[in-house]
Amino acid sequence: MNRTGPTALLLLLATLFTATPALGQGQIELDGDRQRRLLRAMDSAQGCPSGSFLRNMDPNIDSVLVNLLNDKDTPLQYRLYAVDCLGSFTNKRSIQVLSSLLNDPTWDKMYRLRAMAAAARAMGAEVLGPLKEACNDRDAETRAAAARAIGWINVPRARSFLKHLKLREQDPMVLEAITEALKRIPKDPLRPMETGI
Repeated sequence: MNRTGPTALLLLLATLFTATPALGQGQIELDGDRQRRLLRAMDSAQGCPSGSFLRNMDPNIDSVLVNLLNDKDTPLQYRLYAVDCLGSFTNKRSIQVLSSLLNDPTWDKMYRLRAMAAAARAMGAEVLGPLKEACNDRDAETRAAAARAIGWINVPRARSFLKHLKLREQDPMVLEAITEALKRIPKDPLRPMETGI
């Protein structure tokens, strides 16, 4: 009886260890399938699909987006689409990744600029301070991206900041971005009628 007990235990352990790689491989295939579906949806939308589409696609689609962003073998356009898509989520993981993109200098400039609008959509007024600082950057492209991003923050102080910024900014590209952003923020209904934008 003692001999069959350990033998049965060894058999059980051997079965578990041989089943584990198959389970791991199945999980990898599942992740690969989710990523392929996401890439097809991005192709179809020619960018980031709507937030509701993404959430209905899979409850953990944000983790697929993070993996896509971090995969250096993925074509650049999909990695940038992944940044855009992270702006549709307000969970901790997405916000941490967007904050990292904004603050970590190891990310290329194109990711940081793309993350500005995504962070504004996901975090709202919480990211207004850093975006206002970016509007003082020496680089006009950075200032334009920051101004455009502020247009996603629907609060009166964002609109007020952009209006003042428009008075002092001289670069045509940045001025165009400010005008575009101001069109997205509705005028405050509690204030007197404003003339122009």
